[in-house]
Formats: sequence, structure tokens, C-alpha cells
Amino acid sequence: MPTVSVVIPAFNCGQTVAEALKSVLAQTFHDFEIVVVDDGSQDNTAAGVRSAAPNAVYVRQENAGVSAARNHGIRIATGEYIAFLDADDVWDPHKLEKQVRVLDEEPEIALVCSDFSTASSEGSVEPSYLKHCRHARSGYVFDEVVQEYFILTSSVLVRRSCLAEVGGFDESLRVTEDRDLWLRICHRWKISLLTDPLVIKRNRPGNLSSDTGRAGSSRVKVFEKALRTLPDLSSRSRRLILDQLSANSCALGYDYFARFMMGEARQALRKSLTYRWTNGRAWLYLLACYLPVPMIRAIRRAKQAIL
Repeated sequence: MPTVSVVIPAFNCGQTVAEALKSVLAQTFHDFEIVVVDDGSQDNTAAGVRSAAPNAVYVRQENAGVSAARNHGIRIATGEYIAFLDADDVWDPHKLEKQVRVLDEEPEIALVCSDFSTASSEGSVEPSYLKHCRHARSGYVFDEVVQEYFILTSSVLVRRSCLAEVGGFDESLRVTEDRDLWLRICHRWKISLLTDPLVIKRNRPGNLSSDTGRAGSSRVKVFEKALRTLPDLSSRSRRLILDQLSANSCALGYDYFARFMMGEARQALRKSLTYRWTNGRAWLYLLACYLPVPMIRAIRRAKQAIL
């Protein structure tokens, strides 16, 4: 049985999956297996996997989303530790070596993740994501994960036993499914955050995570689920979750407002105020939703002219 199973979900990633696989094969730690779950690709993803990693376990499923693909990979995996890698991303050669050492030496740690670089489709690279984060740290970090996104799925190495206890990815969520799982893990265990950027994350136009409305709606579902299902939340944790619910419902309402979907905007903004009635931005846009659309357009044109 290998120490690590590397689970790679892939959907129409024929142009990138080979490079992702090569970054796994270049690891200085060698005791791993690779499990690729093809989520119903219609391109040359399968050929890319066969050419780059002919010994990888390759399975194909009907398109069911990234959560279902990762869960499929977890079920097939045989390793003590599970690593995730999206088919767009690549690893530093020392990634597994550094992270396996942490889990081997610190049994109280459930999950180890790392800083990461981001690369745009135009080719520009931001060398450190964490330098922009206020709350990222190691330890018991449930409240920090509520407040801020800093656990990148492609940077994660997690104990298989912990995944078995909390369950896998929520397949009803098409985006933000990772944050839901990290909240469940961080509610129970410590994590370790390595400050070395051990992953390059590629941001592509059209990624699900770039869909503002869908991402905002999914974040609301994630935080509502946390309030509903996680036991013994502290008063501070509950307050932070309510703050996030208000802020994300407000952002979703503004997204609808900007697209002149006033009925949906009013609903989201009212929801924001049920979580935090003091949210001034939500009040402002809720009132604006009742203005005539021609007046809103005129105000926008005037604002753009001033700016």
C-alpha cells in the first residue's frame, strides 16, 4: 500500500493534465500512486494521461462535477494520506516530501497545506498568495477558515482516516465544495500551513470559481450548512459565520442588481439583513432596487463619467 494517493479530477483538461502529472512524477518523495478520475471529458484528456503517466490509475465517469470526481478517486485510493491536484495546477518537486514529513511527525495534525503561486492566462505570476491573507496560520483554524480562503485544494495532503470521519466533498456544491470540507475538518482537528509556495495555481477564464453569482450562492449554502450541522460552535464562531452570510448574501444581491435582476436582488439583500440588520451596504442596494431602471442607468452613467 502506498503512503500517498494523489487524486486528480479531470474535465476537458487535455492541454494541461500532462504537465500536472509530470509535476507529480518529478516529486522527490516516491511512495505514491496516481488516481485520475475523468469526469466525462470530450477532448484528449485520456490521451494526455496515458502519454504522461501510463502507470496511473485512470477511471472515467459520467459528468457529475468535481466533488463527485474527487470522491470517486478517494474511494479507489489505497494510500494512508490523500493528496489532491487539479489538472490545471502543478506542484513543486519537494511538495510531498515536506508535507509527508509533517503528518508522519505530528499525529495531531489532520491536514497540511501550503502557500501557492498564481498564474494568469496571460502569463503573469503572483509568487505568494498568503502574503495577501490576514488570517492564514497553523493550528486550530476554524474561525480563520470562516473568515478567509487560504487552503488551496491542490496544496492539501490529508489523512485518509480524517476524511472517513467527516465524509468527503459535498456533491451538491459545484463550487466552494473545498471550503465546506475544510470547515468540517478544521472544526475537529489542527492543520499545518507551510509558508513555502509548493503549488502553481493556474487561473483560467471560464473556471467555475470565476462565476461570481454561482460562487456567492454556494458560499451562502456552505455557511448555512455549517450553522446547521456543526455541533458546539462557540459564540464567536457563530458570529463570524453570520457576518459571512450577511456579506455574501449582500454581494450576491449586488451581482443581481448589477444585472437588473431586481426580484432576485431584493431577495438576496433581504436575506443579508436577516443575518445582520446593520449591514448598511445591503440597505443601500435594497432601497436602490425600488428605483426605476432608467434612473439607475442614468446614475451609473453619471458615476462612470465622474470616475
